[in-house]
Amino acid sequence: MRTDFGKAVVAVGLAAFSGGAFADVTMALIAPPDGPSMDGVYTSPYTALIGPSGLTTLNQLKQNPSTTTTLVICDDYTTDVSTSTPPWDATVTSVGALSGASSALNTLKFDKGNLTQQQADYTTVAYLAEELMGINQSTSQGQLTAGEISFAIWQVFDPSLASSLQSESNYGAIENFYTQARASAGSNPSAYANVLVYTPQPNGASQEYLVVTPEISGLALLAVDLSGVGGLIFLLRKRLFRVAARS
Repeated sequence: MRTDFGKAVVAVGLAAFSGGAFADVTMALIAPPDGPSMDGVYTSPYTALIGPSGLTTLNQLKQNPSTTTTLVICDDYTTDVSTSTPPWDATVTSVGALSGASSALNTLKFDKGNLTQQQADYTTVAYLAEELMGINQSTSQGQLTAGEISFAIWQVFDPSLASSLQSESNYGAIENFYTQARASAGSNPSAYANVLVYTPQPNGASQEYLVVTPEISGLALLAVDLSGVGGLIFLLRKRLFRVAARS
């Protein structure tokens, strides 16, 4: 078992060009308990094991050499999950896949009937997820801010959450993060191709999670493309030399 973002980075690039879901995995939550909390609820990020699809037990996940330990951000306040929840299957979709979609993506958990709403909501949670992952939670202030952003994320897909938080001392800060994200996220999902959405299958099996991976710059993608072209040219030249030698 290892922590590895390399495969995720490659997957982001594939998703950006495929325009849809690109992987199926098995997941299990392994932390918290004893993580930061606010209003009696654990806040993000959590820690999950993510491995190949088809695994059914936690031991199988732990023993599989392809399993990674990954920080995940919950966007789903209405579903209860704990470290005792059995492993579940999930579909992985880049938020960037929404950019070229002609209809709402069924691979995602929310807003399946409205593409415009789905684009707006998932770019908003992607924006907030990037903000959250940039926070140092080794301090109490960092944990407080991350908790406020966690609730802002949950409010995107559960608008009724706002009314239940109005009596909380952190309500104003949560609303500020939520409002800022709505205004700042923009309407271009391709800007968040590095944010992956892990949607449980079936949807009720678990919460939906976000994973923020390192961004791939345009130059990096071009370098990958050019290296592939260079390899093809090298292969063709070898074949031409072999033909010439035989003739």
